[in-house]
Amino acid sequence: MGSDNFYLKLENYILTRFPNNPSNGFYVYPSLPAKKLGRILMDYTRIKSPAEVKAFYYYSKFLGSYHIVLTNKKAFSKDVEFLLEDVFSAEYEEEMLKIALNQGGSYTTILIKTGKEEHAKVLARFFDGISSIPRTDELVEKALKKASGLNEDEIRWIELKDEILKTIDQLNELYQAGKISITEFEEAKHKLLSRL
Repeated sequence: MGSDNFYLKLENYILTRFPNNPSNGFYVYPSLPAKKLGRILMDYTRIKSPAEVKAFYYYSKFLGSYHIVLTNKKAFSKDVEFLLEDVFSAEYEEEMLKIALNQGGSYTTILIKTGKEEHAKVLARFFDGISSIPRTDELVEKALKKASGLNEDEIRWIELKDEILKTIDQLNELYQAGKISITEFEEAKHKLLSRL
């Protein structure tokens, strides 16, 4: 599944859709605070350089800290590491983030504590959106299987998906410009993605 084109789309998704909200512990490249990132990376020896980090979540409270680090291909948390391309869906329950992974046809769910329910909700929407990133090789494979062409329903679905992704990009621009809140952005994005 891991074509270069997919990873470029994935990196773009991280940089444009991961919430950039430092007051709630969400950080996106190029605005990654060096001290916090350095503290977090001490736990992740598999990340060779801070330059690999595209975004991270860090929330600290009296009895501990919670964090998720994203490179352009993987996600890391205290006890978990997984390929972002394996994300099938995500949801939350209270402060627990539940991410379903499809690893070669075998489905598994991982649990990550976030420290706050509202943060788990935002992260669930972000991870759930990863599954909607088109995997070019999948589309090419389908096209090759159907040498006669796509039927009308498939064409409408592709057009709908493209329209939804463009609309989400426009919403993100409004959020980045401060014209809508993170909650408004995430709710609108979730409604749009639920149409797929």
